[in-house]
Amino acid sequence: RGVEVLHIVHNGFMFEMLEELKRRHPNLKIIVTMFNDRVEYFEQSVQYETYIDCFTTDNIKVENHYRTLLQEGSAVTRIPNGIDCVSRFNPELYDSAGLKTKLGLDSGKTLAFFVGRLSSEKNPDVFVDVARGMYAVDKSVHFYIIGDGPMRSQIEKEIAHLSNITYLGYQEDIPAYLATADIFVLPSSIEGFPLSLLEAMAMRAVSIASDVGAVADVVTNGKDGFVVSPGSSNEIETVIRNLLKDKTKLSSIKDSARKTVEGKYSSIILGKNYKKLYNGLLK
Repeated sequence: RGVEVLHIVHNGFMFEMLEELKRRHPNLKIIVTMFNDRVEYFEQSVQYETYIDCFTTDNIKVENHYRTLLQEGSAVTRIPNGIDCVSRFNPELYDSAGLKTKLGLDSGKTLAFFVGRLSSEKNPDVFVDVARGMYAVDKSVHFYIIGDGPMRSQIEKEIAHLSNITYLGYQEDIPAYLATADIFVLPSSIEGFPLSLLEAMAMRAVSIASDVGAVADVVTNGKDGFVVSPGSSNEIETVIRNLLKDKTKLSSIKDSARKTVEGKYSSIILGKNYKKLYNGLLK
């Protein structure tokens, strides 16, 4: 059918076929993209290096790991992920004040959100700990949890007696909720290149994220967000307290976060980067 490029994205399904594919179609270019190095097919991809023309990833950690395992001269490139920050994750498309009323959110307070799967690697219980700690010293922040998962019953039980945190369940219109957010917390212990982080930054939320995966690649600490130790409710709480004391900095970081995504992590830039890679291999 005249296929010129086979792009294998974060799976091991195709590797055993590569030898035969290359035999039948010697001009076929094979690209492998891996988002993290914890899956078994990361190691498998290295074993099939002979048949792969280029390895790509979206973060520095995996890029460096590939360079230590692959033969010298093997093509490895990093292409950061991207999101639609024009027609979807764009704060200019939303009326923040009106949405707070429409969605039943506390319009008189600073709003902090957790958005993600309620599972152990995402650490939603850390977010609850932050809300619990803040309740004791400052009730000007209301915390919201969006998502579902195996920890749901545990989280609902933990927040039952806390008036400053609300569980909103699973929601589809995430951009609308992020349009109301002042703060976005990503307390995960495991991440690759979290799109939820880009989405929050694009919507001008101040992100406080664990130093895992590609988070530190994206966030410049103190400029367009904050990077904290994984699972540290104390560090997250400290950042929030400091932001409450300096609303000018809060606003400045919101603006910087949006600019970072527009300049580096839009789906338009992502598309151009992959098009450049494909064209380069086909020359």
